[in-house]
Amino acid sequence: MSTGVALSHAHSDPIATVFRDYPGRVIAGMICFFAIFSIALGLGAWLPNILAERGFTIAKSLNSIFWMTLAFPCAAPGSIVAGCSWYHAGRLLHCLLAQKLEEYTL
Repeated sequence: MSTGVALSHAHSDPIATVFRDYPGRVIAGMICFFAIFSIALGLGAWLPNILAERGFTIAKSLNSIFWMTLAFPCAAPGSIVAGCSWYHAGRLLHCLLAQKLEEYTL
């Protein structure tokens, strides 16, 4: 009987299956997604004004915001590459690289 239930879930809508089987994880993911994008967009909107109040020129503050905004979508492919290399190379290589990078920054 459990095989029949598994097969019935396999042929249903995958989005509905995720919402039905993992509602807590979906809601937690939505909250995290909303929080991350709210922070990123909030900084992009308010930071030029804050920097202008601190004495920076508006051109310099907008320039810094431009680079921060440009880095935000570039983080997704970087995360995918890092995750794939973590999976294929293993943790040891990444731990050694992180240790070397830490030595150079100190």
